[in-house]
Amino acid sequence: MTRTQFNRLMISENRRLNRLERSWSKKVRKAIREQVEHHIEHGVINNALYDALAEITEVVILDYAERQTKWLKQGVIEKTDRFFIRWSQRVTEYLTTTLFKKVQEIDRTTIELIREKTHPLITAGATISDIQQSIRQATSEVYSLARSRIIARTELMDAVAQGKKESSDLWEQETGMKQGKLWIHRGAKEPRSWHQHLDNGIAIPKHEPFQVYQPSTGGTEPMMYPHDPNASAENVINCSCTCIYTLLED
Repeated sequence: MTRTQFNRLMISENRRLNRLERSWSKKVRKAIREQVEHHIEHGVINNALYDALAEITEVVILDYAERQTKWLKQGVIEKTDRFFIRWSQRVTEYLTTTLFKKVQEIDRTTIELIREKTHPLITAGATISDIQQSIRQATSEVYSLARSRIIARTELMDAVAQGKKESSDLWEQETGMKQGKLWIHRGAKEPRSWHQHLDNGIAIPKHEPFQVYQPSTGGTEPMMYPHDPNASAENVINCSCTCIYTLLED
């Protein structure tokens, strides 16, 4: 792939990911609003957010697994049923473990925000009707567009990362071809300058980590790819970076 072809690919992918972010944000916001209403009526939140994220995450992981395979080398091997079976298995594992735990954390934050709004009202002896009405008026920040976008962007790019990595791993097993990886910074209103620095157009060996600056410590932390689950929150939350796996010359 020439540099010109690569640049065109990145422009196309950035537009596509921006569209997905907007779409995910709307679905996340709708799900959290449904959780708030369910909490008002029943005192607990439901699984609306997990159900919404699980549905769209499955589609994105499978889509980007296939896309990454095409990017690595079109025509070298034909896609087999084994590819899709393996991807589907890994998606199921991701949804029932990683995503489930992440949504639990998001739900806990939602509950804490609701409690912050209701505690003063309960202490003041407000009626149930008044409390319910006040929650609806005061908890807009719980399902605000800004919070929904942060959740959507973080989970979308995590799903993209998982899809690409799974495809890269399976490709490596099938072909034995050496791979490298490129850190791609997609741009942001408040970009992490140290993430921009990693976007230097130089591929490193796939099995070597990126050394990423960690502001809280002043040092660096190893990340195998953007949204590495072992990385700190300060390098993951609201990050829109992605990774491209490419073939390396012998």
